[in-house]
Amino acid sequence: MFDFTPLGGPVPYSAVLLLLGLLAPASRSTELELESRNGFHSLIVGCGGRRFEMVLSQDDYVTERCLIPGCESGPVSAHSIPYCAHRHLPERPEDELVEMARAWGGAQREEFSARNPAAVPLGEEGDQLIAAAVAQCAFFPVKTALIEAAYEEPEMVDVVYFGEQAMKVQHAMDTEHFRLERVAQAAHRRIQRIAGGRCACGATLQNGAGPKVPPQFCSAMCAAAAGRQ
Repeated sequence: MFDFTPLGGPVPYSAVLLLLGLLAPASRSTELELESRNGFHSLIVGCGGRRFEMVLSQDDYVTERCLIPGCESGPVSAHSIPYCAHRHLPERPEDELVEMARAWGGAQREEFSARNPAAVPLGEEGDQLIAAAVAQCAFFPVKTALIEAAYEEPEMVDVVYFGEQAMKVQHAMDTEHFRLERVAQAAHRRIQRIAGGRCACGATLQNGAGPKVPPQFCSAMCAAAAGRQ
């Protein structure tokens, strides 16, 4: 075992090597920061904008955690969406959600577009970004960032691709626009259902409260009163 003073004591060689392997694709160097240590059982470290739990009583046991300190859930995506889906991702502001959408869409395009640029999957991770965007009234910019990063900017489709391939890419983009609309509608209904169908003021929640009114509020006035605008 390493006698790793910055991490509060001994750490298994295998755990350190596994952690370094997980971090290697992102950076050739990094700094570890100890968040907490549970005796000789486990510890939580932060490094490179990510969090990991290292179980000291088992070899090769390193698990990535949501980026928010204290959260025990895993992230949606280790490299692009470092927050848990059900609690902390929906709390992120619009600009950060857009940035994560670009990162996820770009990563999917890099991995899949060489085989078929019209068949880049946005996956469950993309849907979770859309659900979080609905909670923050950021659906349209997040949807746009996600699709354009995964496929192409609409005005560039005919420049980058030609003939039948351009038509297929454009069709895939249009299909994803409509599909993500349905994902957003489902997320909107789910948030309202969790809220019990009523705003904090007691009013019944409606679908058409406005594009900048979060689903759990009945009006812009109630959202502003709760500090959500």
